[in-house]
Amino acid sequence: MQNITDLLQEAKPLYKTRKRNRKLLAVGSTLGVFFLTIGLSFNLTRQTKTPIYDFWGDEIEWVQNGSAIEDMGLPVDSNGLLWII
Repeated sequence: MQNITDLLQEAKPLYKTRKRNRKLLAVGSTLGVFFLTIGLSFNLTRQTKTPIYDFWGDEIEWVQNGSAIEDMGLPVDSNGLLWII
């Protein structure tokens, strides 16, 4: 009978550390899944604003603001194109 109690006393610290490690692993994995879920939900629900490139809007703005060639002092026609003399 003395042998069994010695074995139990020897195994008791190992059992406690194993039990504590399992609890820490369970808590850590639960927190990891929680933060992963929160992070993904923030990233997936956030609306990203993509720039809209309006090519014709830029061209109209250029025509309304005048010609770059005319700003350089070169002769231009009524459309703002270079006028060859």
